[in-house]
Amino acid sequence: MTDTKYELSDGKLIIPDGVTEIYKDSIDGYLGSVKELVIPESVLKIAEGVFKDCYDLEMITLPTRFVSSFDKIFQHNSNINKIVFVGDAQNLDFSSWSWGNGYTESTYSKIFSHHKPTIVIDGEIKHLTVGAKFFSRNGNVSQYKFFINNYIEDVDVQGTDKWTDEDLFFLSPKFKENIVEGNVLNLTLCPRSTFYDDKRWSAPIAIKADIVTYVYPKPLQCYEDDYEGCRLLLLGNRLEEIAIDDFSRMDGYPYVDVWERYDIVLNALRNAGWNKK
Repeated sequence: MTDTKYELSDGKLIIPDGVTEIYKDSIDGYLGSVKELVIPESVLKIAEGVFKDCYDLEMITLPTRFVSSFDKIFQHNSNINKIVFVGDAQNLDFSSWSWGNGYTESTYSKIFSHHKPTIVIDGEIKHLTVGAKFFSRNGNVSQYKFFINNYIEDVDVQGTDKWTDEDLFFLSPKFKENIVEGNVLNLTLCPRSTFYDDKRWSAPIAIKADIVTYVYPKPLQCYEDDYEGCRLLLLGNRLEEIAIDDFSRMDGYPYVDVWERYDIVLNALRNAGWNKK
């Protein structure tokens, strides 16, 4: 790879699609001026420490295959505040992205200099593992802010600290084309503030139309932008028909929040034979 292949404009360095390997001698001339770096999915290998001297680097877009080697590639950068991982993967494991134990700093705490970077996962990821929250010497919580796609089926949080909707967000939902099968609605359960062992993220949920007593629009706080899904009130004596434990309750009635919009769910209910107002 030679310098003539690079595109550098206003601090943004774009590695051309088709490049498969990046070595230090091919990037040396740009280290001091790069603020945003874009690495295409065609790149299969990045030499250790290639970008360690990009001290002004603030944003990185790179393939998911480099999750496990991120610290070795970028090392001493301290201004990175946003990382976008692109490409599909069955599993992504961020549990090694540790900040240390409060007394011993890790590689990642040095990279991010104790600020809270945003990690965007833009792809069809099925399973995500994230590390427990860590406390710095001054008692502040240090952790990442994740934006994850609605393809996620399971999020495993290592540790016992609660993650809230200030830490984990969903990107814009992707809706199913057909959510009605007979009298059953195949919906997507909206995530709630979760504990480390709570697996109920964007899990699919099948609900029979005749156990729904009421449906109405519901603003959802777990998305990157203001978003309105809907809430379904359910018959309390029919919960055995749905395989989910510990329903949320409101005024004694169980309910579920789903990310399918109100108009979509209402039409689906009517198509399934629901005739309530």
